[in-house]
Amino acid sequence: MKIVAGIAALVAVIASGAEAQSQWREFAYPDQQFAAAFPAPPEVTRIPFEDADGRRATEMIYSLQQGSERFQVAVFDLLRAGINEQTAIARAAASMREKGEVRMDIAAEVQGHWGHFLSLDMHDGRHSIAGVFFRNERLYEIEASAPLSDFEAVSSDLVRFQQSLRFTGSLRSRRFVQPPTQGFLQNFGGRLLGPDGSHR
Repeated sequence: MKIVAGIAALVAVIASGAEAQSQWREFAYPDQQFAAAFPAPPEVTRIPFEDADGRRATEMIYSLQQGSERFQVAVFDLLRAGINEQTAIARAAASMREKGEVRMDIAAEVQGHWGHFLSLDMHDGRHSIAGVFFRNERLYEIEASAPLSDFEAVSSDLVRFQQSLRFTGSLRSRRFVQPPTQGFLQNFGGRLLGPDGSHR
């Protein structure tokens, strides 16, 4: 009977884990031309935004707080602001670096669009994994964070979210940032690969 009870408990744990895993699903937003996987439906907030030069833009925030974990995608519509891709990415990456101590800052790529992957210990006691990309005059910032004390336990969730970003809709232009020099890690289809194609 003890063996049967033990097996039943194990099955229950596995089923519970599978159920928790199945809660993750991709949410697509055609109006902002992206999709990302969240463990539950995110809240959507629209915020008027003004950059350092006084140029106006619109920021859409898709966010979810689940336990100690926070998942967020921010999309800045820069069509009217007239900010080019290289400037937008550089400013966004610099802004993220100011949030804490940078542990990793490397070139990353999603569907042919080069940007930045950042991992940092933030000033507020959290660890953040983030990515910055630009497409069709929109700047995309995808970020997942958790308290430093919880990071090791939930790091797979944070990475899963950050790596889930994909772009949708038609591409209007191909004014991409130049690819990085050899030696940088690259993000192809949600996998971190070295320049020789090996997994990292």
